[in-house]
Order: sequence, then C-alpha cells, then structure tokens
Amino acid sequence: MIVLDVKFNVKDGCFDDAVAAMKTVAAETLKEDGCAEYRFALPVSEGGPIVLFEEWESQEKLDAHFETSHLAAFRAKMDEVLNEPPTIRRYVVSEAGSL
Repeated sequence: MIVLDVKFNVKDGCFDDAVAAMKTVAAETLKEDGCAEYRFALPVSEGGPIVLFEEWESQEKLDAHFETSHLAAFRAKMDEVLNEPPTIRRYVVSEAGSL
C-alpha cells in the first residue's frame, strides 16, 4: 500500500477556487482502480494548509493516477491558487489494521 500526505498552502482570496478544484479531482479519483482513499481535510484556522490523504493499492495504480486528465487539470489549477508547490510525503505500508 502507498500512502501520500500532501499539504497545500493556498493564496489569500483563492480558498474557494482551491476547494472547488479539490472536490472535482476527489470525485474523479475515487472512481479510479486502486484508489482506496482520497480525502481532503480543511484547516481549522484561516491560513492553515489543506491536507490531502491518499491511499493506493500499489505504486503502479498511483502511477496510472498521475497520467489522468483530471489530475492534470487539478495541477494546472493548483499552479494558479497556491503560494508554493505542495509538500508531499510518500509512505510504503506493508501492514495496516485497527487498533
């Protein structure tokens, strides 16, 4: 399993546009083969980062996601509304379960 933790710092005045783009990409991505989770978390205070949690069955499925048109459109929109490129942490998980 591959897990991504992505943080987006949105420009002032662009929050609504960023959230709209995130809703669109999430709806399309969740339809993809191999996507187990794709969830955005909004900040509790103004100016905080928006966080994306992604869970993929394999690196191959994630690589296929990187080639989709909806992700290309999302990336183009993020170029307009972010202060800086997102920070991305990738985790390879060999086991997961409930506590």
